[in-house]
Amino acid sequence: MAKLLILPLYLAGTTASLPAAVWPPPRSATCVQTSNGRAFSSNLRLVQSGAGAKSDITVSAEARYLPLLKLHSSATGTITDIHVNVKSSTEALDHTTDYGYSIIITVDSAILEIVANSPFGVSYALETLTQFIDPVSGLLACSSMTVDDAPAYAHRGIMIDTGRRFYPVALVEQTIEGMAMTKQNVLHLHLSEECFRVQSDVYPQLTASCIDSSGNNTAFYTKDDIKHIVEFSRLRGVRVLPEFDMPGHSGGFCTSLKSAGIACCGSQIEDDPAGASAKIIASILSEMAALFPDAVMNLGCDETGSSAPCTLNNTKSFEIKMIEHLLSVGKRPMGWEEILFKTGAAAEYPTTIVDSWARTSWSQAAAAGHDVVMSNNGLFYLDSAGHSARKMWLNISAVGNATYVQGKHLLGGETSMWQDRYVSRCVTIRMHP
Repeated sequence: MAKLLILPLYLAGTTASLPAAVWPPPRSATCVQTSNGRAFSSNLRLVQSGAGAKSDITVSAEARYLPLLKLHSSATGTITDIHVNVKSSTEALDHTTDYGYSIIITVDSAILEIVANSPFGVSYALETLTQFIDPVSGLLACSSMTVDDAPAYAHRGIMIDTGRRFYPVALVEQTIEGMAMTKQNVLHLHLSEECFRVQSDVYPQLTASCIDSSGNNTAFYTKDDIKHIVEFSRLRGVRVLPEFDMPGHSGGFCTSLKSAGIACCGSQIEDDPAGASAKIIASILSEMAALFPDAVMNLGCDETGSSAPCTLNNTKSFEIKMIEHLLSVGKRPMGWEEILFKTGAAAEYPTTIVDSWARTSWSQAAAAGHDVVMSNNGLFYLDSAGHSARKMWLNISAVGNATYVQGKHLLGGETSMWQDRYVSRCVTIRMHP
């Protein structure tokens, strides 16, 4: 599930396939259909047990999914109870989170049984279950069924470019809901570009970089907005991974912090001899780190120039300082592939995650000992001309002729929605009524 590669379904009984709505396909499933069909009772109960029962995550899942399951229920429905055994109480949301679950019901049973490896597996199980319901008849597609499912990869992400085009909180929520429905678990928020999109108390002028020629684009996320997005995501098993792009793509920093003493070469930050730039950006990263509980922060580090004084060595020096600063505040650094293959800043920091996107294969970063996320622009950039979603459904571990050892460094894949093809300056996406 949510594994970015096709795995077969194992079917039994009178049907040849499962409903198309069951997406992504589980690792394995058995399905038997009879002419009688099965419906949920209008008095359907969900009963939790186990070490993780009644955590706020499982309570939230029940509140979201039980009404959906009852939507097509019947007074004569023969499935009266869903018993959910939550095996672990662990609520850590990181690359080790266990989303695995199983579902089983037999033809004669009034009880559908779910076993979830953690509280987060409950949502995944209930989402799959809702997809087995025929929206017209309200019946389960299978009179009896078993599902055994767990993600093959720890990182199943979507990147949205709010640095160029602001996404209102309601739209971010919709994105997260869609992610939960398709069992994706990392929302990569690109939060700086020409604009800086998060309230800062250290440098309040940062968000003033988001004003267009008409003076009407001052949109940004308040700290309360970020807190809400993080919690909304957590309850759905989605990590929020922030990116503050530097030292290139840093127009928002360079424009708004000029009076504070930042040194820049156009829209690229210079590691000036006095250390002003590094000190300013480090203080901002510390402030932002406190807002985002995820263990990882992305420094960007893509598409940097090398014109003096922002030479290649100068750029590398700045990136190393920011890597070391993130480590000092307890964050694991991440960056686009240039952080390793252009400047080499990450070479001496093996815990840095590499986001492979253009000129290198993910296996090259893995061969260098780094964990890596595959974000190949030809496959996973939604803004690319002629992009087809069909390209995204493949075995990512087979791309790059990797060895088994290198494959253990592949955290997963991520699709990106960049906005520079649609706007030349920062704008706000308007929500339709």
